Amino acid sequence: MDALARPVLAAFENANFVMSLQLGDLKNDDAIRRARDGAGASISWIVGHLLSFRCQALQGCGVERDDPYAEKFSFQAPASDGSDYPDIVRLRQDWIDLHTELTTTLSGLSADQLLAEAPTSTPMEDPSVLGVLSFYAWHEAYHVGGIGMLRAEWGFRRTHELVLESMSGSESQDKDP
Repeated sequence: MDALARPVLAAFENANFVMSLQLGDLKNDDAIRRARDGAGASISWIVGHLLSFRCQALQGCGVERDDPYAEKFSFQAPASDGSDYPDIVRLRQDWIDLHTELTTTLSGLSADQLLAEAPTSTPMEDPSVLGVLSFYAWHEAYHVGGIGMLRAEWGFRRTHELVLESMSGSESQDKDP
């Protein structure tokens, strides 16, 4: 793996680690519950949205890939009641599959490929593949934080507790966010 890819790959790996913890105890009814008194996004919508962006990240790496999530989870597809979303179990599996594909692809890119102009664009000034991937990693972190806020608001174990528990192998005593 090229050294340029390591920080971006680490960001995607961190998001993958946290996402697996955040989704692990959710049932589908929990996952489709909408924020802001039923007017906002659900955890399922956020996961589908990030899956769409992971497809775009692969496209940014030059992989020819369809984005089956764009129709329901893009910026142009506002959150709904979730009745037509894939079940959270399916979204979790799709996340695992796309994570494997993305990390394998990213690990195989050379410095020249990372610094080349990406076939996709972002609002950031850096048009390189590395710049596009950096934006997608930031975007993902933003939404993973949003899932953490929804979990806390709805009475689920807080993300930091899940992380600390996974590190120690026992339930965390720290209850502050």
